[in-house]
This record gives sequence, structure tokens and C-alpha cells, in this order.
Amino acid sequence: MGFAGGGSNNSILVNGCKNLENLTVTLQVTEDLIEVNNKGFSLQLNSYPQPTAITPNSTQDTTFPGKIVGQLNWFQYLIIVANNQVTFEIQYWASAQSYRTAGPNNNPPEIRWPPRYTPNPANTSPWLPVFPNSSITGTVVGSTASNTVVAGSVITIKLPTDSNGNVTGATFSITDPGGKVQSASTQPWKNYAGQSEPADYALFPIYGFQADLVSAPGLPCTFSSGAGTLTYSISQGALAVQAASTQCSSVRQTPTGESSNTIYREITPASGATVSQSVYVPQLLSYGDPNLPGAVANPVGVGFAGWSAFMLLFGGQNIYGQSRIYAVDGQGQLLAYADAGTIGNVSSPVVVGFGGWLQFKFLFGGWNTDGQGRIYAVNDQGQLLSYGDAASIGNVSSPAIVGFGGWLQFKFLFGGRNATGQGRIYAVNDQGQLLCYTDNGNTGNVSAPVIVGFDGWLQFKFLFAGKNQLGQDRIYAVNDQGQLLSYTDNGLPGNVSAPTTVGFGGWTDFKFLFTGTNELFQDRIYAVYA
Repeated sequence: MGFAGGGSNNSILVNGCKNLENLTVTLQVTEDLIEVNNKGFSLQLNSYPQPTAITPNSTQDTTFPGKIVGQLNWFQYLIIVANNQVTFEIQYWASAQSYRTAGPNNNPPEIRWPPRYTPNPANTSPWLPVFPNSSITGTVVGSTASNTVVAGSVITIKLPTDSNGNVTGATFSITDPGGKVQSASTQPWKNYAGQSEPADYALFPIYGFQADLVSAPGLPCTFSSGAGTLTYSISQGALAVQAASTQCSSVRQTPTGESSNTIYREITPASGATVSQSVYVPQLLSYGDPNLPGAVANPVGVGFAGWSAFMLLFGGQNIYGQSRIYAVDGQGQLLAYADAGTIGNVSSPVVVGFGGWLQFKFLFGGWNTDGQGRIYAVNDQGQLLSYGDAASIGNVSSPAIVGFGGWLQFKFLFGGRNATGQGRIYAVNDQGQLLCYTDNGNTGNVSAPVIVGFDGWLQFKFLFAGKNQLGQDRIYAVNDQGQLLSYTDNGLPGNVSAPTTVGFGGWTDFKFLFTGTNELFQDRIYAVYA
């Protein structure tokens, strides 16, 4: 089964461009939904009105040239879990230009109607023109123990329609694993805000939608856990994924501005009054370091469940120079995976050797002075062994001994390259010095160490080497504040660069953190949450 997208990019479903009647969206949670910083999340039903959807709350002054005055193009129905509450929000959007005045510090601007124009309802904006106060909001559940939604829970959004297919309201509910239902519905919209509005002023049909499991509005969202099934149903007709050749409207189908690291599977069946898709939180994430202070690329979900169960994960290359993600399972097997560089597209594993890999204190990938990819291991006698992965089942070389013992003394031991691209074995001794060795590729033939950094290297939770997105070799370290720091080894004693901060913290939340290269030859930082 393939993938429909991720985060804010899910499939758009339609019923042959007809009005969708009595649409229901349900998320059956099968694995606890946990946001790493307890910021919460939202389930957003982003729907698209028929081209006939026109609001009276608009003017030529607030309409882009060439666009229809009052044209609505995007309806949002959100159920939000945040701040230990579950709330709902509804927003009807028009793609309108507007008059603006500066807000605090000139950002964000305040969006206003033209001078002397009085909207009805009051307190609406040109971009959110239908409901007062920019949106309809309300509390579904007064409070929750946390912003986690546990497995067995069900989240539902229902849009009832009238005989003309107009959406007449919305019901939001959350059901806990014990069957307790908490729900809320909007008031009849023609009387909303305690006044009689123009007849049917807020009744419009929709022809298509996409559902997204993303952040709460205005907040970041990275799930460390989560999975479920999204089910969609209508009372008449059949839902199917909108094809490019059958797009129902020339009005832009706006995606939500919120995002997350969720992944969506394909819709099944291909067509039906009720269809569904799986949603996952990938466990193995792939980041890019753009080598800019505080910057890190949004993660790509490489693999789904099971990665946190491994005893060890690291990156390396086989003897043919093919980059691999290596994993040691609970039986001591060493498995080699290839990352294709696209969502969820990781290869089936190849078994490297025939077990026994749990015996080693250190196990990591690196290169000798000939540039050959090696798997390094330290046995209980303190010997550093070098293996070659021949890339076929069980086919690993006999080990070469690198140096003559003493490798158990180190706190950190990992492979990398210095700034000139020379393969190095890095080690941190009990004085906190970072040492650099060269494996000359012959039994016992290892160089005398060079001191890369003089002290302080014992403080880090993670220490490993890799490349940033510019292809520059780096030594990465995670400090006790959760910052990921990037250093350069300039190849001279003590000559290590000042660090650059990668991202904005949270890196201590991971169980595994290492680097590698995908099959698109992109250098990546891989991470698995605990």
C-alpha cells in the first residue's frame, strides 16, 4: 500500500463534484497520540465550498482583481486538544485583500474592512467573513489530564446538511476508551450571535475535503507516538480521491497552515460511501542540517513502528560504498536497511553476519584510510575489530584488529571524517578529551591519537559524526540543555571550531541519534524517540 501524503498534505476526497451530504470524519486512535512537548494537536477537516458559495460580507474593495466578489474558498472545522482542554473552531475563509493597520511591533497586521463599511455580522474580517469574532469557538471538554489522547479513543466531526446539500451545523465529539462521550454542536447559524441574520447567510454546500492530523493553531507539533484509522462517510454517493483531471473548481484548494510529522496511507477502498486510511507517526525520522544557526530541516518519516525496539542503531557503508542504516535486534542480529529518501520508503533488511553483535560495548560505522566503509566493534577484551559488510545475506568479512587493545576505556567511540575528508575514529577519554585515530587498514596498524578538543567532551548525551546539507563533515553533540551542536575538526591538535546550534532544542528526547546518507545521496541526521 502506498502513501497519500503527510502532515498538512492529505488526499482530497470528492463525490464526483456533487454536494457532500452528511459528511462524517472519524479518527479511531490505535496508539497513544503524544506530542513531544505536550503542546497538543488538532484534527482539521478542511473542506471546499461549491463555486456558488458567495458571502454578502464582502465588497469590490476587498476582492482581488478578476475574482468574484464574496467568493468563499475554504471552510475549516477543527477539534483541538491543547492546554489540557478539547475545543472546537470553525472558520470560513475568502481569498480577499484587505485594509491593514500595524499590530504590535508592526506584526501581525490587523485585517480590516474598508472605511465606512459595516459588516453583518459585526466583528468579522475580509479573510474570515462569515462568523463573528473571526471564528466560532467553544469548549467540548472542560479539561483533560494532559494533551495526550490514548489508544481506544475516538474523535469525530459531523457536518449535517439540508435537502439542498448546505452544511447546517457541526458536531464535534471525543469518546474515551471506556465509552464516555463528550460532544458539542454549533447553534443554528441563521440565529448565531443572538441576532437574526440574513436568510441562509451561512448555509453553503461543500464538494470536497481533506482531513489532517496536525498542530494546534499557532503551536508546533511533533508526535513521538501515534497511529489510527481515519474513516470518512457520506449519506449519498461515493467518495474517491480527486484526480488532477477532475478538479471540481478553479478556486484554489487551500491547505491548512498547521503541520506535523504524521503520515497518511492510501484511501481504501478506492471508492465508496465509506472509505478509510491509516495514519501513522513514523518512529525513524530524518533531518537535514542546513548549516545555519538554529536551523534544521523538517523531518521526513523514514520508517514506522519498531525502531525504538532495537538495541542499537547507527549509519555506515557496506564494502561497495552503499550507505546503510544498521540495526541490532534483541537476538543479536545485525540488520542493514536502505533509506530511499522518501516518506516511509525504507528497504527490507539484509542480515549482516549470523548474530552475536550484542556482545560488543561499541558498534559503529566508519572508514579506514583507503576510504573503505567499515563496521567497527569493541569486544570484551578491549580490542577494536573492523568488519566489511559484503551486502549479501550473512556475508560479512572476518574482522581485522585495529590497534592492540584498551578501547574499553572510552566513554564515546564513533567514526567520522575531519574537515579534509580523512576517515577518523573519534574517542573521548576519562579526562574529557576528544581524540582522533586513523585506521590504516592493516592489522594492528592504527595511528597515534591527535587531540581534537582539550576538555569538556564528557558532558554530552550524544556524540557522533556526519555531514551537513552542504556536504561538510561535522562532529555533532547534544548537551544537557537538549541543544544539538555542530563542530568542525580542522585536523590539527586542539583545532576544533566553535559550535553551531542545529535546531532549537529537544534533542535529548531521542533514544537513538546518528547520521547517514539516503539513496538520493542526501546527508541526514536520523532520530528515534524513546
